[in-house]
Amino acid sequence: MAVLKDLLDKRRSNFHSQVAKYLRLLFNDQFTILLLFLVGAGGFLYREVLASLHPGLLLGQVLTALILTLLLAWGRIASYTQNADRLFLLPRIEEFKPSLRAYAWQSLLFKVLFLILAIFLFGPLIAGLTSYQVPELAVIGLQVLVLQLDWTYLNLQKKVTARGLYLARLTGALAVLSFVLILANFIFNPFLVSLASLIVAILFYFLVNQVKGPDFILIEQVIREENKRIQTIYRFFNLVTDVPQVQDDGKKRYHLPRLVAFFEGKEGDQASFLLARIFVRQPGYRNLLIRLILVGGLLIVLSSNMAFALIFAGLFILMALYQLTPILDDLNQTAYLKLLPLSQADLATALRKFLTKLAVFVVVIFTLLGLFTSISQALAILVLTSALAWAFIQVYLKRKYE
Repeated sequence: MAVLKDLLDKRRSNFHSQVAKYLRLLFNDQFTILLLFLVGAGGFLYREVLASLHPGLLLGQVLTALILTLLLAWGRIASYTQNADRLFLLPRIEEFKPSLRAYAWQSLLFKVLFLILAIFLFGPLIAGLTSYQVPELAVIGLQVLVLQLDWTYLNLQKKVTARGLYLARLTGALAVLSFVLILANFIFNPFLVSLASLIVAILFYFLVNQVKGPDFILIEQVIREENKRIQTIYRFFNLVTDVPQVQDDGKKRYHLPRLVAFFEGKEGDQASFLLARIFVRQPGYRNLLIRLILVGGLLIVLSSNMAFALIFAGLFILMALYQLTPILDDLNQTAYLKLLPLSQADLATALRKFLTKLAVFVVVIFTLLGLFTSISQALAILVLTSALAWAFIQVYLKRKYE
């Protein structure tokens, strides 16, 4: 048993080391400054939202209950299993059970700390919707933590008992009841709702254990969920840097051929096709564009001052175009390019066409986001970003590749 525990602990340590390495790359100087700015802007926006709230606002109550319910259902139990464990763990199932339960408790502890932080953040929002004081807010927080015990226990039982359909139905029922109980706090006394939450928690504990089935660990399901958990984390870091641990899921993406055809155009330009193929197949360029659109769009929405919104829109569209320009260098390094009758002038023209279509996409998104503030701001963003994109593509790139 000690050998198995040491192996799993070593895997956990290696995984945490990898995450720490990518976190250092994520929180670089530029991103940290941007994050501080976003936190400040988010705090300012949150204050504006709180000032506009009033008790009895149904939409705010429903959205708050829905978000807290989603936070309860979010997350998986870390098992640190690998594909080779399909054979390795078969004769060691009984040894693996205590480790799996221990990791479930660790996941629960992390989730509880996360929920406490979320409750502190949502506390002023709930108070603005209900006029509750600290005691009532604390009781609501305890209800959420009690419901989290049921969620964690239910997720653990899915891995150690062959009662998938029954537990899936209980999961759906628990999601509905969690939403109803959290929403009930806005209508009834939270102390009474807390009593109902405790009864529900006890009832679900007995329901989960009511139907007895074969008591064994579903190795395939444990490994599959662990792979999903790890790949989700790595794909998040892959938005910032290249992560070699990211695996292709093997699913056919039916939208990618249409995307390549869109960039290629009706004339069937070979150079445009090759550029679009690199953009679609290499996640680095796609993730770069998505990251810049998300951050730039968020800053535009949070900027009530038109001058700041224009600065952010212009800065991020230039960053997107400039950082996508090296895609031509990647194309020049491909071996099969030498087999095609394409000159550097053809490639430069294809690059300008390719970036023009991407620029139109970014301009439209930034303009639509500008409508959240005013029509005049949206029109100003449209004019500025269009002018900057035209100048970069038709002036800068032409001179660079002539």
